[in-house]
Amino acid sequence: GKAIYNTRNTPVYHSGNVWFTADKNKTTLYAIFVPSKEDNTSGFIEWEGNVPLLGSKMILLKDGKPVKWTFKNNKVQVFPGDKLLKSGEIVAFSFQIAK
Repeated sequence: GKAIYNTRNTPVYHSGNVWFTADKNKTTLYAIFVPSKEDNTSGFIEWEGNVPLLGSKMILLKDGKPVKWTFKNNKVQVFPGDKLLKSGEIVAFSFQIAK
């Protein structure tokens, strides 16, 4: 719910299977990954745009634990763990966005 209720639109609101919202101050972004039936999970979730601040933590909203992420080739890659990705459930993250 935190990634949906009382949030705002973002300039980049969609990339692949990931949708974005922001808190009212637009300093914290939420990434919501919605797997499709055709997904052949590669072990990570990837998107373009909405790049986190260098060194910021990305938090899995389900349990509040940090997840590993990288930025390379103009794409953000998030590694929430194979077990979570293979479950086929929606995955939501929060992170600080670069301005």
